Amino acid sequence: MKKLFIAAAFMTSLLLAGCNGGQKDSGNNTVAEDHGEIVPIENDSTADGQQDADAKEDLGYNPELLKTGAPAPAIKLKDVNGGELSLTDLKGKHVVIDFWGTWCPWCVKGIPEMKKYYDKYSDKLEILSVDCGDAEDDWKDALKEHEMNWKNVHDPQGKTSELYEIQGFPTKIVLDPNGNILKVFVGEGEEFYQYLDTLFK
Repeated sequence: MKKLFIAAAFMTSLLLAGCNGGQKDSGNNTVAEDHGEIVPIENDSTADGQQDADAKEDLGYNPELLKTGAPAPAIKLKDVNGGELSLTDLKGKHVVIDFWGTWCPWCVKGIPEMKKYYDKYSDKLEILSVDCGDAEDDWKDALKEHEMNWKNVHDPQGKTSELYEIQGFPTKIVLDPNGNILKVFVGEGEEFYQYLDTLFK
């Protein structure tokens, strides 16, 4: 019962906050037009803490945690078949970690383009979509409806998105074949796909 309450509270906070706005990259620049609000973070009561919080909110993630060249934090979650899938299982290919949810309209809007690029680069690229905050049935229904035929895992209480300190949805994190961070994109926009074209050309 406690787990259900926590999951409901997490879902409610996400729905109230809405999806992230325009896509942002790790250069702290907005690179697409505003489509909503970044999921807010808790603000520190001190002036320095407030400045740090404002910087994080502007990016949509913590640049110290997800800096270029840093190893991506470990992920081990249940996949659609109920088995455990680990991020380390995907080493050897470039990986896109896709933090999303069915409650986020810009996450859902980006799925068709994600499918095109997965088909285009599937020999070099794996996608790991981390669903945040959905009920299991809603998540599985969405996978079938949108034919998301890449790796998918379920994070119903948002623990992995908290580990990654994600504040904006969708967030896409591009990793090299060794699991190190290359680039972070917050929001849905063309720049992510242009980056993949440049990476794999």
